[in-house]
Amino acid sequence: MIQVNEIVKQAFAMLNVFGYQENPDFNSSTLALNQLKYMLDEWSIRYFTYKKFEALVTAKQGILLGTDTTNPLLPVSGDYAERPASINQITFESGGINYDLAVKTYEEYRQIQMQNVFGIPDSAYVLYDMPYVTIYFYPSFGVAGNIRIIGRDYMIEDDIQLSTYLDVPREFVTGIISNLALQIAPMFGVTPPQDLITRASATIRHIKHSQLMKNVKRL
Repeated sequence: MIQVNEIVKQAFAMLNVFGYQENPDFNSSTLALNQLKYMLDEWSIRYFTYKKFEALVTAKQGILLGTDTTNPLLPVSGDYAERPASINQITFESGGINYDLAVKTYEEYRQIQMQNVFGIPDSAYVLYDMPYVTIYFYPSFGVAGNIRIIGRDYMIEDDIQLSTYLDVPREFVTGIISNLALQIAPMFGVTPPQDLITRASATIRHIKHSQLMKNVKRL
């Protein structure tokens, strides 16, 4: 999952266009965005576009993300109003320091030799159950702080925007960025360097071959 704005910025950085590497202006970014749409359509890349899920919750063992509305007689409960589709980053924030936690699978979490200890957690397990997503931590919290959760929302964008998060195979990302850079180079009067041309050519062959084999498997 990568944000479209990041793809555009990295494409400009590959061209070393003065003033565009860090923060391309809106018109230039929109021009690159439109070129990216044409490119993905031409390559027949199937993708999903997601909005980013982010929540900051008071740290405790057993965080519930979501709300239970199955019983109208009970008040809505849960630690956060939205239920994420998936979680890929969890950070414990305490005393001005951020600690990135390892998000483990159920099997990995079970293998931890757990003891009744308290401190700064280094591992988390996410249970994707209904109506909540529940997050467990080890070690248990021995200090106060907050948990920042980042992942994907259920909401899907109808169209690609700069703020959209694009879900494509990870091995396609470099190819998409380098070929986008190659496509927009003439628009900014830039002669693309030879190493960019070589990289773009190699990666587009890989992408098209992967797409071809995927289509063959469907037949």
